[in-house]
Amino acid sequence: AAELKATSFGVSVPMGALTLGASLSNGSYPNVAGATKGDLDGNQFGAFYALSKRTTVYGLFGNAKIDGGAKNSSSSIGVRHTF
Repeated sequence: AAELKATSFGVSVPMGALTLGASLSNGSYPNVAGATKGDLDGNQFGAFYALSKRTTVYGLFGNAKIDGGAKNSSSSIGVRHTF
């Protein structure tokens, strides 16, 4: 079985009702079934705004890059409510 090795670091900074967050990650994966060994890099940034004690709106954006040119980007926005 292939073993992915990765390290991730994240931080969040509350500023009243607004919380900003970011994370960075990197790692490597071994040669598996003819695939070339490679490195991974990624980051994610987000903002969360509390509308009330139980409801938050958020926006997230992230990138991931794999050696060889593969790059993925994703973003999301939403509302989170806890019961």
